[in-house]
Amino acid sequence: MKNLCGWKKILKSMMLLTLVCLMPAQEARADRLSEGSKAIGFMLGNPMGLTGKLWREDNRAIDMGISLSSDNFFLVYADYLFHFPGLFGDSSGFVEQLKPYIGVGAELSFARDGSRIGSRAGSSSTGIGLRVPLGVEWVVPDAPFGIFVEIAPVLVFAPSGYTLVEGSVGARWYF
Repeated sequence: MKNLCGWKKILKSMMLLTLVCLMPAQEARADRLSEGSKAIGFMLGNPMGLTGKLWREDNRAIDMGISLSSDNFFLVYADYLFHFPGLFGDSSGFVEQLKPYIGVGAELSFARDGSRIGSRAGSSSTGIGLRVPLGVEWVVPDAPFGIFVEIAPVLVFAPSGYTLVEGSVGARWYF
């Protein structure tokens, strides 16, 4: 547990540093996303932690995250996302700015007590899983950030097979 407390302090410091450094970056505009656009931010929920995004093409991106949970586990993930702007129509300016997405990715988790990744209680273990994130991001016009909500079914196949559902809300600052 002592090691996890150190990670929590590091994660909180990184989140604060991210907010302080990226807030003044007004040159970036999230509504003009294209290949090479980058973002960093935070997510709340499960997982909770830091998130980053790299746009590969106009409608495709790589999303990654790092999380430290109070449930005694540490998690990293990476997803390849396919965005579908305009999927919800153009009935209003807000609806037109929404970017729904689906993706596929992997996650790696490290648990101290085994509760997260299906091993017996009291043991440490590593889990590997396949994620299928579904979400939507609101790209704020004339501002360097986006707000997202995501749900991700996960199939954990090592050390034992089972499923779980993760969900987060968060914000990213584009630069």
